[in-house]
Amino acid sequence: MARPHVVQAHLVERMLFHFRVSPEALVKRLPVPSLWPQVVNGSAIVSLCFLRLDSVMLSLLPARFGLAMQACAYRCGVIDLLVDRPEPGVYIWRRYADNPLCTALASWVFASSMTPIRAVLANDGENSRLQIQYPDGRPLFCATMQPADEIHSDVFHSLEDSQRFLTQGITSYTPSLSQGKLARIDLEGQSTRYEALNASVEYSELDQLWPDVELTFDSAVRVVEGQYRWIYQGCVKEKAYYCQKYAVASRKTFVPV
Repeated sequence: MARPHVVQAHLVERMLFHFRVSPEALVKRLPVPSLWPQVVNGSAIVSLCFLRLDSVMLSLLPARFGLAMQACAYRCGVIDLLVDRPEPGVYIWRRYADNPLCTALASWVFASSMTPIRAVLANDGENSRLQIQYPDGRPLFCATMQPADEIHSDVFHSLEDSQRFLTQGITSYTPSLSQGKLARIDLEGQSTRYEALNASVEYSELDQLWPDVELTFDSAVRVVEGQYRWIYQGCVKEKAYYCQKYAVASRKTFVPV
């Protein structure tokens, strides 16, 4: 395995907008049989994850020279069947960021691309509006939100359940720039607090990219303050990333967590 590249950052805030989808529909969108939908109370979960970061820097360099960045990604909870004991993880279809230097260096640091975006988070008292666009003005995601006393969700019974689901996603896989491979990136870190949000999603690009998949908005949470480290662990071949031991069983059942 290649020597890991490590990026560290201070988390200003993170927002996650969760969508429910049937496991049968999501499994067709996953790249390899050994990544299988994680099921929570009968549903698989696809999320838009938005982050505001500062002090973004390779871990070997001083954090005071770090960059500010807004980033996002469409991701879903998966079960990694390749290991002897199946573990929760995350599959990420694509990463996006608004800092040109970060998007330019992503291929060198993480062996995967990072698409440029423009993101605006506008606050008016307790009400906020997040708008994410491509540089040419095409929309990617838009939502309005405000603080809530408790989470309102059909899959998470409490804010703690949502937090537990999020913290299980330590290992992520995303398409690599090397054809036929997935890049593995592990996330380490802690956040200060989690907050429930009342949110309304005005636009999500996945509705257009997946017209045959019924995505239902479920809930939103905000994560405030923390220290994160992304550790590149190398690439795995898609064809090799297959576990014959679980091949038959996994096509007949979904693993609840």
